[in-house]
Amino acid sequence: MAVAAVVVDASEVAPGDPAGLSDDRLAAEISTLAGHIAAAMCRWLLLVAEFDRREACGAWDCRSCAHWLSWRCGVNLRTAQEQLRVAHALGRLPRVRAHSVGTPSPGPATTSTDWSPTRLRRWWSTSTTA
Repeated sequence: MAVAAVVVDASEVAPGDPAGLSDDRLAAEISTLAGHIAAAMCRWLLLVAEFDRREACGAWDCRSCAHWLSWRCGVNLRTAQEQLRVAHALGRLPRVRAHSVGTPSPGPATTSTDWSPTRLRRWWSTSTTA
């Protein structure tokens, strides 16, 4: 079965009932929103790492940044601790840092359909050495 390569513009995402969408459109919308969620989570984690580095949670008399995340963001305490661990690890990846400030990656002329899983693995494996 062939996979349709459809990119959905965020402004075209139907806010209502998905029952009227074709299978290709539904799959494209799911994939597009997953990308938005991943990008937002990456940005959120980078912000959390900076918040923790500044020890800003002290202004709210919280014991730790994980406690603050649990209180302010409704995150389970253990989940907050893991998110902090990941947040600090993301900050040590040069390509993630570059991408978070708007540097194009993997390349400005490359479309998402040009990236096979093998090529993506190779690209990510070099991100710690770049």
